Amino acid sequence: MARLFSKDYHELSASWYFNHAIIVLGAGDLEYWSSVDEAGLYHLRFFPARDVKQHFSERLDIVYDPATQRIVKHDCQECGSSETCRHYLSLLRYAYHHLKTDIFEVPSVETCSREDLRASEDWSEVLAKARLELEGLYDPQADKVRFYHDSFEPIDLSYLIRICGGEKLESQPASKKEEYLRNLGSLSGPRLRFLSWLQSSRAAYSVKGRFFSVYRRDLGTAFHLLGFCGDFVRIKETGETLKVHSQPYPISLRIEPSGRRNFLVRPVIVDELSGWVTGYPTWLLLRSQVYPVWLPFADEVLKKLMERQLLLGAKDLVYYRTVVHHELKRHDIYLDFDAGIELPHIVDDEPRISLELKRSGGLIIMEGWLRYPKGEEVPLSVTRFNSSLVRSDFRKDGDSGNGWFYLPPRVFMQVKDLMRRFPEADRRLVEKFSQISFENDAAVQNLRDRVFGMGEEDWDLIVSEELGDLFIQKVPLSVQISARRGDEIDWFSYDVRYSYRDYSFTHEELRRFFRSNEEFMHTKDGRLIFISNRSVFDEMERLIHRSEAHKDGVYRARMEELPYYQRLMQDMPAIRLDQDEWLGQMSRDLQRRHLDRPSPLPVNLQTVLRGYQKAGVAWLQMLKHYGLNGILADEMGLGKTIQALSVIQNTPEGRVSLLICPKTLLYNWAAEIEKFHTNISCLVIEGGKSAREEMLRQPNVKLLLISYSLVLNDIALLKQIDFYWIVLMMLQT
Repeated sequence: MARLFSKDYHELSASWYFNHAIIVLGAGDLEYWSSVDEAGLYHLRFFPARDVKQHFSERLDIVYDPATQRIVKHDCQECGSSETCRHYLSLLRYAYHHLKTDIFEVPSVETCSREDLRASEDWSEVLAKARLELEGLYDPQADKVRFYHDSFEPIDLSYLIRICGGEKLESQPASKKEEYLRNLGSLSGPRLRFLSWLQSSRAAYSVKGRFFSVYRRDLGTAFHLLGFCGDFVRIKETGETLKVHSQPYPISLRIEPSGRRNFLVRPVIVDELSGWVTGYPTWLLLRSQVYPVWLPFADEVLKKLMERQLLLGAKDLVYYRTVVHHELKRHDIYLDFDAGIELPHIVDDEPRISLELKRSGGLIIMEGWLRYPKGEEVPLSVTRFNSSLVRSDFRKDGDSGNGWFYLPPRVFMQVKDLMRRFPEADRRLVEKFSQISFENDAAVQNLRDRVFGMGEEDWDLIVSEELGDLFIQKVPLSVQISARRGDEIDWFSYDVRYSYRDYSFTHEELRRFFRSNEEFMHTKDGRLIFISNRSVFDEMERLIHRSEAHKDGVYRARMEELPYYQRLMQDMPAIRLDQDEWLGQMSRDLQRRHLDRPSPLPVNLQTVLRGYQKAGVAWLQMLKHYGLNGILADEMGLGKTIQALSVIQNTPEGRVSLLICPKTLLYNWAAEIEKFHTNISCLVIEGGKSAREEMLRQPNVKLLLISYSLVLNDIALLKQIDFYWIVLMMLQT
C-alpha cells in the first residue's frame, strides 16, 4: 500500500520552511473519520488525541481525490486554507509516516451535499428565524435607537456586513471569509442593503451588547430601506413585527381657533399615534405600523405641528389657504378650516394672462391682466412684488372688489417672457399701470408681427373692435356638441356650435371659410381673425360625415357611436359634449358596466354564478335597457352559456327569445337549461319545413333554439316574431 498524501508531502517537504514549521507527531497522535461524496472525493477530518490537544488545531479538514492521489482542499480551524499552515504541513508528514492508502479500502459513509441552493442549510435555518430588534422607537426624548441582532447567533453579523461591504479583513481565517461569501445569497438584496446602511450610518456599536446605535434623525432612511425587507425587524418592547408601508397614511390637517387671536394647526389622525420621525417624508408610528406622509413643511414647523404647537395669526390663514393648500393638494392631503373661521376674499385658482390691445389717443396700448377662472381680473402689475400672495383690487363683470390673490410660479415666468418679447417696454410703466405703449407706424407693425407669433397656450390676446382691422385676432375654437335622445330608440340627435369669447360660428360657416382657402376670416363687424386649431373643425367634419343630416343644423347618429363622442371629449379638451339626462345616465352606466339598480339574480343562481359572471349578467341587462347590442367575449370555459341563460331567464311572460348556434350544440344548450334553468321552457326547432312552421307559429315557450342552417330557411317566419333576446353563439372553426 502507498503512503497517504505522498505526492503532496514530497512537493511541500522540499520547501525551506517545512522542517521549521512542522509539529512532530507520533503514531496515534491524530485521529480521523472519513466519508465519500457523490463525486467520489474523500472528506477526512483529523483531530488531535488528548495528549497533543495543546499543540495542534482542534480540527483539520481534508478533501482528497483518489483518482489523482492529490489533496483538493484543506481547511484548518486556526489557519484556514493557507499553504504554510503548520498544522497542515505536520499532517502531511504524519500521514506519510503513519498512514497508508489502505484506509480507503474500509467502507466509508457516503454523503451527498451539492451546492445548488443559495446557502447552506444551517445558514438558511438561522436566517429564516433571525430578526433585528428595535429598541427606543417610542421614546421621543431619546436621540438614538438600538438595533439588536442576538437572534443571528452563531452568525457573526458584524463580520457579515463588513464582508458584504468589501472589507478584506486579513486577520480572519480565509475559511471563514469563504463561508460567509458563499452564504451571502441567503439574505435578500434589500436586507443586505439595510445591514450595509446600518454599518455605515451607526452612531456606535456594542460588541458585548450586540447592537447598533442609530441616531433618531436617521430613522427616515432606515424606514425607507426597511419597506422592502418584509418582517425583518421586531419591536423589542412589544415583540410585534415592524411593518413599513409604502402607501401614505390618509392624514388631513385642520385649522381651528386657539385663544382670541391665534389659530392652531393640528394633524387629523384617526389611529392611535405612538410617535413620529420628522423629515420628508415624515413617518408616523402607529404601534408596529409605520406610514409615510408627505407633509411639505420645514423640519422645525413639522416638529411644532406634530406636538400640537403650530400657531398662526390671522394673516397667516391666507398663506395656508393658498400656498400651503396647493402644496398639500399635490400629495392628496386635505386642509380643513373650522366653520367658525372667517376668511377674507381669497382667489387661489390658476390665472391666465390676458393682453388687451386698445387705442388711447395716438398710442396703441397693450394692457396686461391676470384673469381667474371665476371672472376676477387683477392688473398684471401685481407681479412686480415677486410674491405668491398679493392683496389687490379686482374687477369682475363690471363690478369691483378687493381680495387676496394667489400667483403661481408659472405667472412670473410668463411675465419674464413677455418682457423678453418686448425689450423696448418702459418697465416703470409696466410695473405701475401694466401697460406697454406703441406709437409710430414701425412700432405698430413690429407689434402686429410679434402679436401674431405669440402662442395662445400662454396668453389670451384680446383685440378691441376699433383695432379689429389692424390686428389679426388668433381664435382657438371650442366646440359644444349638444346631444339628446332621438325619437327612435337606437338613435340620438345633436347640434354643433363653435365659440371663442364673443365669437360664434356654425359648422356650415366654418366649412365655407375653409373651402375658400383664405388664411384669415373677415367677421361681420370688420374684425380679422385667424383660426389656430383647424384640427377641431376637421374632427367634427369626420363625425358629421358619419352622421345623418336632419334639418336646421341638426344631425343624428347611431346610439352605438356615442361612446366615441365621449372618448373624443377626453382626447380633445376643445370639444365639449353636453348630453340630456337620459344620455348622461347611459354614459355613466356604460362606464361602470351596470345599471344604477341591476335586476336581482334568481335565488337559484346567486350561489352558482361567480363574481365575474354576475358582472357579465349585469352588463347584459344594462345593454338591454338601452337597446344596445354586445359581445360577451370571455375566454372559452369561463361560463358564457350560463351568463346568457341567466338573462334569458328574465324574459317576461308572453315573450319569447331566440338562440342561434351550430346544429351540433343545440342539445348541449338544452342540457344546460335542464341543469341550471329548469324554469326556462324551450323548444328545439328542427324537422321538416311544415313541422318547423307549426312550431314557429305558436311557440308557447320562453326560448327557441335553432341552428344557423335553418335560420336561413325560416328567415321569413322568424322576422314576424318580436324576440325579447336574440343570442348568437360564435361558430367554432
